Amino acid sequence: KKEDELVDTEEKYRKSVLSSFFKYGRLTQIPTQRKKREIVLGEIVKQFAFDRPYDEKEVNEIILRYHEDFCTIRREMIAFGMMTRDHEIYKRVK
Repeated sequence: KKEDELVDTEEKYRKSVLSSFFKYGRLTQIPTQRKKREIVLGEIVKQFAFDRPYDEKEVNEIILRYHEDFCTIRREMIAFGMMTRDHEIYKRVK
């Protein structure tokens, strides 16, 4: 079916992006291309539970496991609607 092929193609693309940008579990660079950046951020955001609030320090520590530029990654996860921020409290929404 067409839908299955599309899912396969998207999954192959996602895997190739992740293998290009992650080495030994760390992000080598933040992709400039929007679609690739969204895939990479989507992988990092999986480290956050849906049902719990995080303070900024916790968010930074988790992101630091992947890349030193936690400010950009944190901001981008909010911009992509993966997390929300309300009075220094962050929550995963996507």
